Amino acid sequence: MLNSVVAQFVIALVVAMVVLPLLAFSLVALLQVSGRTPKDKTLAGLARLTFTCASLAGLVAGGLYVLRGGTPLRVAFGHWFSLGEPDGRHYGFDVAVLIDGVSLVYLSLTAILCGTVGAFSLRYMQNERGAGGFLQLLLLFTASMSLLTVAESLDLLFVGWELVGITSALLIAFYRDRSGPVRHGLLAFAIYRVCDGALLTALIVLHHATGSSSLPTEVSIAGGGSATLFGILILVASLGKSAQWPFSSWLPRAMEGPTPSSAIMYGALSIHAGAYLLLRTAPLWESSSAVRVAVVAIGLVSAALGSLVGRAQTDAKSSLAYAAIVQVGLIYMEIGFGWQRLALMHVAGHAILRTFEFLRAPSLIADHQVLESQLGNAAPRTGALYERMLPKKVRESLYVLALERGYADAVAARFFGSARRILLAFDRFDERTARLFDPADVVCRSETPPSIVAPAKLEESIR
Repeated sequence: MLNSVVAQFVIALVVAMVVLPLLAFSLVALLQVSGRTPKDKTLAGLARLTFTCASLAGLVAGGLYVLRGGTPLRVAFGHWFSLGEPDGRHYGFDVAVLIDGVSLVYLSLTAILCGTVGAFSLRYMQNERGAGGFLQLLLLFTASMSLLTVAESLDLLFVGWELVGITSALLIAFYRDRSGPVRHGLLAFAIYRVCDGALLTALIVLHHATGSSSLPTEVSIAGGGSATLFGILILVASLGKSAQWPFSSWLPRAMEGPTPSSAIMYGALSIHAGAYLLLRTAPLWESSSAVRVAVVAIGLVSAALGSLVGRAQTDAKSSLAYAAIVQVGLIYMEIGFGWQRLALMHVAGHAILRTFEFLRAPSLIADHQVLESQLGNAAPRTGALYERMLPKKVRESLYVLALERGYADAVAARFFGSARRILLAFDRFDERTARLFDPADVVCRSETPPSIVAPAKLEESIR
């Protein structure tokens, strides 16, 4: 009886952690629509209250979950809709949550770190225009990330995944009065679109293989074609938000957004969303050796290139961005080797450390200048000993590779340029077909659709 009461209390706390930020965001949105936009100070108080309650709920829920033995909880809140015959092959969307160690770690990190960043941003962006909009996006991101981490099915996870991507792109383009942040936000969103297509395809494969999109805690797909195909698709889907090779070119440019958004998005939570996707779906693909090798290989390449390119960066935030890529690459390797608990501990430690590093970055530059003025010369450079161990030609080649950022920018520009040409070809084909069968309905179209980024502009945005 007591165990059941504790379980219900844990469920209530977890649901509150998802609902509270969403209610706060919705309340502010309704006030804006009705023409009664709250002042930044009022919005800051609402955000402070929301994050405080969510953080306390996360800590209490985690403690109670451990006390009751750590047994996973699955709770269904309703059935949204279904297609097909219930007794045969059909599709159904259930609104349900899965509470276990992985989801609670991510959920607690989301509440605590978003609250920390929110408190920091209250002073950091105090007199900045649009500070209220930043807090709104932070509330939406918190609700989206919380939904992603507690989703019991891949369908519901996909909803949170998309909302996280939208808020991420909007925060990159937060300073929309400048062209650079907007271009870089569009670049990140375009990469998200490519990888999200793989997640949607994986969702279809899962439905065909198991008849459901529920995320299991034990191996449910035997080794074979289905597990391999599903695992590869999930891996590709995870690469976008985690900025792993070859989709790592957008992350350094995401630093165009405010420093608090850089901390929470690309140091703490959003960049670890890909690792969460792999951890949550591991029972569905870990029986495939090919997928595990691919996960380890991607992590190794990303860690090596990130470490190399990071040494050639000249600003603090870009260096931290590549340092985050390196650590996430190591987390991928741990997941591929099957060390899931170690990977989860690595995620928690790296998220906390990197958040405070990003928040410290602006004042660190001033402190570094004070240190150099006290020393009377430049601070000594670290790591030169290891560089001198390599032949000169090798050092020069590696330096060029680092300056070109592993040629990820060139690959991205060529890929999206080719995609644009293909889309334009389909557009011309569609227009000619419409003119052939129904000339009256043909609408004049511009030569270049505004929704497609031209290759020249894309190349400019990723340099």
